[in-house]
Amino acid sequence: MSSWLAAAKIAARSRCFALACPRDTAGHESPGSKHQLDTKFARVDHVDAESYHSERLGTHGKEDGTSTDHQPSVPVSPPWQHAPLNGVLVFSPRLVSDKRGIFAKTFHSESFAQQGVRFALREEFYSISAKNVIRGMHFQSPPHDLGKLVMCLQGRLLDVVVDLRRSQPTFGRWWSIELSADNSRVLFVPSGLAHGFLSLADGSMTHYKTTAVHSPAHDQGIRWDSFGFTWPVSSPVLSERDMNLPRLDDFKSPFT
Repeated sequence: MSSWLAAAKIAARSRCFALACPRDTAGHESPGSKHQLDTKFARVDHVDAESYHSERLGTHGKEDGTSTDHQPSVPVSPPWQHAPLNGVLVFSPRLVSDKRGIFAKTFHSESFAQQGVRFALREEFYSISAKNVIRGMHFQSPPHDLGKLVMCLQGRLLDVVVDLRRSQPTFGRWWSIELSADNSRVLFVPSGLAHGFLSLADGSMTHYKTTAVHSPAHDQGIRWDSFGFTWPVSSPVLSERDMNLPRLDDFKSPFT
């Protein structure tokens, strides 16, 4: 087994144990768990392909040029930001750190509900990816469509979503953001969007919570290089399945 893979599995066990508990060591809710909610739309940023410290928004065929400000627009505090694609939400949990390490609450159903997200957990997964691996762009079609919560427990990911909802003005547009073990961001992706990511480091661990059970007959996707996004990698590693997914232009979306 590769050394980074073994290390990632050990890290996953310790991180998943800490993130599973929504209370502090005294058995009470952690201080600051009831944050004042911020419902401002996130700024649309362009960033250097070498860094991806901020989020990016673009259209099928070209990238937007609406901002040249490279400051991150999803801050640690306040904890909530709504992305430019309707329903996509980024949560930055409060991290409590001391000599033992870090404690964080990554999900609180009532707080998510106040943001319009009623998340009923059905399944949970994780994947470990070598550097330069691209997984995507995946979704489940109706009636087994699902929402998902995504976070990076180890390493770094460039996470990308594409709007496949035909009634939305952002149909065909993409948005991207970096998720990492350091920034602890939690990304909510609603039904109707294709999702994928590029691993920016060896042993990057992606953790998913989903609102529906995996249905192989409804597990679909669009090709990773078919919607106008420039991936910052020259030789990506992909599965045979992902390489043979239909292009966006050839795909008839089932999402209204």
